[in-house]
Amino acid sequence: MNTRKTITFGDEHLIGEGNWVNLYKIPTNSGNREITTRRNGRFKAAKCLVLYVEENVWRKSPVINSNDLPTFLRLLHKIGLLNVHVFFLAVDRPCTYSESPDLAGLAENYQLEIPGGVADAADEDTIAIGLRETCEEYGCTAKDVAMTAPLVTRAYVAYDAGGQVEFYSTCVALVTKKPNPPRNKKGDVYREGIIPDKCVLVPLLKAEKFLMEQGRQGILLEGIALTSLFQLGLELHGGWRKLDPYY
Repeated sequence: MNTRKTITFGDEHLIGEGNWVNLYKIPTNSGNREITTRRNGRFKAAKCLVLYVEENVWRKSPVINSNDLPTFLRLLHKIGLLNVHVFFLAVDRPCTYSESPDLAGLAENYQLEIPGGVADAADEDTIAIGLRETCEEYGCTAKDVAMTAPLVTRAYVAYDAGGQVEFYSTCVALVTKKPNPPRNKKGDVYREGIIPDKCVLVPLLKAEKFLMEQGRQGILLEGIALTSLFQLGLELHGGWRKLDPYY
């Protein structure tokens, strides 16, 4: 039976040190492995799929205080899916600068993703993380967030074949203010790598097609953004509970 190991990193393992992550080399029976780990030691992360609806449309909707997903989905249907847009961040990601034949198709040096980040404190709620990052990266305040609900919860998400693992959750939020991503920058670098002029609002019903078209044109797509969008689409049709009678 295979079991996970807890590894204690020492200075003898350190290869490189960064502002956010460190790179370590771990000897194994099959050779050295490189492992990336966050410096703050917190691996709880959260993302938020942000849906925009005009405030006058929201005001016509019934007042609902619940924050569970079924209620959220019923409200979306009442609002009308044609009135809902999805927000995608455009963020500069260093990996798109790598010179490799495999990456020759990348035409732009940015990634389309959804707002998110890691916990500020070990006990921070995942929805709170997603909303905090939404306010910072979408450009709104808490009063602009009309409703939220959990979407993908408590999943261990591995990167680089498990070399880096984060405890991930995503939520979905309905916002009544148009996006205003931060524009303050130092030199040519925007805050948190966000490229405001590349951020987009896309009609919900066209969001999947839009992302796939962007990916084929050589723009990097965030996997968790795709997962969250696909999960929302599935849930809007009743999810696996409706499709599988033995769920």
